[in-house]
Amino acid sequence: MRQVFVPADLPDGAVMVPPAASQLVSLCGDTMGTDWRFQGFVPAGVKGAQVKAALLAVFDAVISDFSNWNAGSFISRFNGSDAGTRHRMPPAVQMVLKEAFRLSSHTQGAFDPCLGDRTGDLAFQEAPARSSSVFTSQLQATHGWSQLRMNGRVIEKQAGIALDLSAIAKGYAVDQMAAALTGLGLQSFLVEIGGEFVGRGVKPDGQPWWVALPAQAGGAEAPVLALCGLALATSGAGHRVYRSQGQETCHIVGRGAAELRSVSVIADSCMAADGWATALFAMSLEDGLVCADQHEVAALFLPIQGEAMSSPILTTFLS
Repeated sequence: MRQVFVPADLPDGAVMVPPAASQLVSLCGDTMGTDWRFQGFVPAGVKGAQVKAALLAVFDAVISDFSNWNAGSFISRFNGSDAGTRHRMPPAVQMVLKEAFRLSSHTQGAFDPCLGDRTGDLAFQEAPARSSSVFTSQLQATHGWSQLRMNGRVIEKQAGIALDLSAIAKGYAVDQMAAALTGLGLQSFLVEIGGEFVGRGVKPDGQPWWVALPAQAGGAEAPVLALCGLALATSGAGHRVYRSQGQETCHIVGRGAAELRSVSVIADSCMAADGWATALFAMSLEDGLVCADQHEVAALFLPIQGEAMSSPILTTFLS
């Protein structure tokens, strides 16, 4: 029997019905090395082309700030600069980096945005084969978010430090998609980048936007979540795996890759859901469950072996 999850306490405005004469529009495309999708009810007076243009503008802005592959982005220019130089961060980078540091503090460094030079080795480039646990211990010995120097919007480049906010910037981008659509007057829609979602409002018949959660092995039917005024992000070894000399290494460095297939997090923002899902996956299963309990994170852990496990808050968060 399929599990159906519905939030127990919906945020204000979560069940708004689209205005009469709204039209269902679906759009999709590629961005940030993955795909994006939009499905929603567009009110009269707003054209589908306007919706697409607003979303493409969001992607351009996020890439300009956060891309580790676009040489002209702020992150790439910062990473390529000389040690000791100071840089004024764009407001978006400051906000996302502040959230990344908050997660780093809450997870004792399991979430570390300062590993850009090493995580780049896992982007299907030439690198020695190694287990993620050994790789992580090497990283922690020479790197760390706590070493980065910031003063307001000014950040100083240090030798051996490179930023990689990919584990949280994609969630931020999904939040920005939702904000852009709300600005156009849309009240009911579902947006996604690479399996990370934000849902707003309900359909004209009162049905929510349903999103499937990862299914357990063995042909079990995937549970579904009513995404009303909430965000969902999933991190796991199945998304990207580095292969070398017959050995596989998950793109998320940490102990969780040896125990977990995925971690899904439900939160008010996709930025928070994205960061927490990555951080909890990087931990061991035991530590991840403890951390999610301590910080009241609604998380679903899918082990490689055994039954799915939920954080305590998830059982009260969903009915």
